[in-house]
Amino acid sequence: MSSTTESGEQIIERIQILLGEEYDNYKESFEVIHKINPLSNPHKFISHVEKYLGHPISAMNDKLDFGYHKTELNKSSSRSINKKGISGIKGYSPSRKGVSGNSYKFTNIKSFSNIMKDFGNECIESESSSNSKITTFKSNITPIYNEHLLRRKGCLTDKSFTKYYAERIVENSEDSLWLDSDLESYSKEIDRRIQSLIDEIVSNCSDLWIDEQGNKYPIIPIGETRKQAVVTLGAIGCDNEGNLNEQSVILLGTRASSSGNISQLKLETVNGDFALYPGQVVAILGNAEIDEFGQNCILAKEIIGGLPPKPAETSLKELKNIPEFYAGKGEHPVQCMIFSGPFTTDEENLNYDYLNEILNYANIEKPHVLILLGPFIDVRNESVKKGDLFDFGSNTFITFEDLFRRNIYNSIESFARKNEKVKIYIIPSEYDAVHPFPIPQPGLKESFFPNTSNEPLTFCRNIHFLSNPCELYINDIKISITSSDIVTPIINSCITKSGNLPIEVVLSQFLYQRTLFPCFPVQHPINPKLLQKLALSGELPHIIITPYGSSCPFVKSVLGRIFVNPTGNKPFSGVSLYINSPTESQIQQANELCQNSDEQTCKVPLFIQERICADEISFSKN
Repeated sequence: MSSTTESGEQIIERIQILLGEEYDNYKESFEVIHKINPLSNPHKFISHVEKYLGHPISAMNDKLDFGYHKTELNKSSSRSINKKGISGIKGYSPSRKGVSGNSYKFTNIKSFSNIMKDFGNECIESESSSNSKITTFKSNITPIYNEHLLRRKGCLTDKSFTKYYAERIVENSEDSLWLDSDLESYSKEIDRRIQSLIDEIVSNCSDLWIDEQGNKYPIIPIGETRKQAVVTLGAIGCDNEGNLNEQSVILLGTRASSSGNISQLKLETVNGDFALYPGQVVAILGNAEIDEFGQNCILAKEIIGGLPPKPAETSLKELKNIPEFYAGKGEHPVQCMIFSGPFTTDEENLNYDYLNEILNYANIEKPHVLILLGPFIDVRNESVKKGDLFDFGSNTFITFEDLFRRNIYNSIESFARKNEKVKIYIIPSEYDAVHPFPIPQPGLKESFFPNTSNEPLTFCRNIHFLSNPCELYINDIKISITSSDIVTPIINSCITKSGNLPIEVVLSQFLYQRTLFPCFPVQHPINPKLLQKLALSGELPHIIITPYGSSCPFVKSVLGRIFVNPTGNKPFSGVSLYINSPTESQIQQANELCQNSDEQTCKVPLFIQERICADEISFSKN
């Protein structure tokens, strides 16, 4: 604490020198929360700053948070900050002390056989010395969604307001045993999923299928024929082993509604464009006939590609209560950082300096939530493929379990212990070595921290090992997360009438099909017994997070929901997502929609698209 002989002006002047350009951010957050100027109560302002720094402010005279010297912070070239938060971070090159630091002698693990093959025995000594070299990065921030909305670092927000709840699809490895599944059981589970969605489509949409005379179109099973226009429901299939095309499209019936019959689907008469892929559940409006070869066929006029999603809504009363979960009476957003693996600096070695850089960066920002999507030990990495991992620091071979615990988890745990208010969610990948479970996968704790004793294992309470996929609730926002690329399978197998397939159309399929894995045959290792657990049941998520490798990182609004691609084809990048409370203007707009209506029953928009903003965080090697 400061000396009692200092005046208020002297105390504030000293804090300004120590904080540099960050002073304005702390001053603004103090004024919003406490409704007074720092000069009015400088000692309370010191407590406010210390609360978010996590240590006494006197420690900043020599070092400010994990090795960042005050002289470094005051350089205008290192951080560009405005009063509303971070607008850009350029030239960021943190000290390697502290969170990631050099707690472990080895940072660069390589395949021993590769080293011997490429360089020879004489290079082992030089290889050992090269491990001490640390890859450094600089970062840059680029707004990519709702640039005009407020960005405020998590370190300047009171996190005690925010509520979290995570839901795992599977809890343990016993749920993920699948080698005893046969083709018949697989077929039955697929059939059950299709029939479940068909029932929902009929229940919600059949009253809308009206002809010009005002009569409802009859709904018939696949295999029946009628002279009049009818509606038939089933799943899209392909009648050959090649790729789907307009001549090979068939409609697959379920056991319950169509006795497993199939019918050729003719698309020449479809009004407008369409997007079809194998496994997609659809309703077809058209004529069911017998073709010239004596086979059942449907002349399609209109295709309803699944169950249209309902708007994201809540009651007026609940909307008015939402600001209570956001600091500053709703003025401070929740910051959520999302990064997707692999977290190595290249595809050949196992150098995790990039992961350490993420943790160093998060240590400055102190977001409310840090989401890390696997793979963490990527089976596609050249050193992992060899399997003979060698630590040149200790001259010993190591296992994948050792690698994860020492090079990955220990760094995350070190960060977590020093940032107890940051929630860290770790999601596995189908490409994670030593985690061979099919989707839905249990958390990585099952593979790397098996509990073989009667005593329960203890972890940092802010580290959470979630399943893949999983659901996360942050205040009023529901988020579905998967580390699997669920976009590419649809793009690779989808046909359209126009030949054009906007990414928004692809993303909408997860909402229409009520699942993150709508394609069949599946292109991911999925446990057929747990197929129903992959359905997007209940209220649809407001945000869906999935990596898509053929695009730059993006945040897109589709049908009132937000889709986040955290990394894409741009290495060393992630997304910083800000979730804002509804504004007074939005609440007033909702009030006008519910005039003379009960607040508890009147439904109003959640304004998801308007409340979210996002930045791309990109790192580049120095």
